[in-house]
Order: sequence, then structure tokens, then C-alpha cells
Amino acid sequence: MPEFWNITVGGRHYRDYPAPLQEVGALLEARSLHPGWSAFKHLLGLALTHGIARRRVDEVIALAGLEEVAHDT
Repeated sequence: MPEFWNITVGGRHYRDYPAPLQEVGALLEARSLHPGWSAFKHLLGLALTHGIARRRVDEVIALAGLEEVAHDT
């Protein structure tokens, strides 16, 4: 495996977290995954498929200061 795949968060490999999106989180260019989705839709999709509460999407958007653009496509 190439060295750039050796990702750790808090000294632990990302792949070793039982539920990484609940403990660490990640978002790599949402439009490359689905060009018609807004950041909000992308995060909501991740939340709903990983057991993360819907309200957390709004919290994360607010933490990142993206409220004004979260629904842009």
C-alpha cells in the first residue's frame, strides 16, 4: 500500500475505527462524489447511512461557517 494511504488520526489508523464517520469524520470534495448535490445533501447522506443524527449535519455546517453556501450546488 502506498505511503499516502497510511492515514492516522489521534495516533490510530482511520481504517481501525469501528465507526470512523461517528468518531473522526471526513469529507473529500463533495462534488467529486455527486456533482448535483450540495454540501448539505452530501453530509446528510453520510449521516443517514452511518447512524449519525440529522441535527449533527446542521451543527457541522455551522462549525465550518458554511450556512450561507451549504445548499448551493
